[in-house]
Amino acid sequence: RRGRRGHAGPFGDVPHRGPRREIRLTPGHGEIVSNRFDSKRFDYRSGSAVTTTRTGRPTTAHVRSARDAVYVVFAANGFAFAAWASRIPDAKAELALTSGQLGLLLLALSAGAVIGLPSSGWLAEWYGGAGAVRLGVGALLTGVAAIAIGIDVADSVPLVAAGLFATGLGTGVWDVGMNLEGAAVERLLERNLMPRFHAAFSGGTVVSALIGAGLAWAEVPIGAHVTVAAVLVAAVTLRATTAFLPRSDEDRAAPDATGLGVLWAWREPRTILIGVL
Repeated sequence: RRGRRGHAGPFGDVPHRGPRREIRLTPGHGEIVSNRFDSKRFDYRSGSAVTTTRTGRPTTAHVRSARDAVYVVFAANGFAFAAWASRIPDAKAELALTSGQLGLLLLALSAGAVIGLPSSGWLAEWYGGAGAVRLGVGALLTGVAAIAIGIDVADSVPLVAAGLFATGLGTGVWDVGMNLEGAAVERLLERNLMPRFHAAFSGGTVVSALIGAGLAWAEVPIGAHVTVAAVLVAAVTLRATTAFLPRSDEDRAAPDATGLGVLWAWREPRTILIGVL
């Protein structure tokens, strides 16, 4: 009964306010032409207020905001990757590594990515796309800090290897989170957007590589370069993820995989074929 009257306030019951109604006035009477029900709800996992329609789906405006945020996150991911990749020759010289030793060092990055990619499925399942991206950014910042200290301060190959492992781990988790969000946005907008998202990643790598080449020519320390780049990327990415879809809407947009289990995709022949290639 209280739900019909409203809710209790400090000075008595507050009247219930139903859906906003759009009324068209005619010479004799008013005619209700639509019952609009646009409500705001706060999603604690994505950290954003989401406007929904009567069916509980996010509005088109919010999905488009999520689409724009995915573009930004893809570009930031490419920017972060190329910031380190553009300074690999300088890192080799600073640490006095042979080509073979450099190859072994870079294996730490691959090892982190290999571990991060499979485990990110469970993280995204629990925290959603936005949460997975944020966790990835945190790991990447930790790794970049270790790389900067290892090259510019401690001159320590093991410390740089640990930083590369954390960077690869964070990049892998971040990569899966943003692709999951991109797929959800695609389905809700019913448009093929994934090639454009990956084009944004490529654009980020090109811009970052050009900046890295200029800083290498100017002999800017590697640690300063990658640290500033990582902080800027983290700030932009964390801000962008507030516009991501909430966890419930990502589930609604996902295809029905009930009863297939967590590892079903790894047993899918097409997945195995892509992995072999």
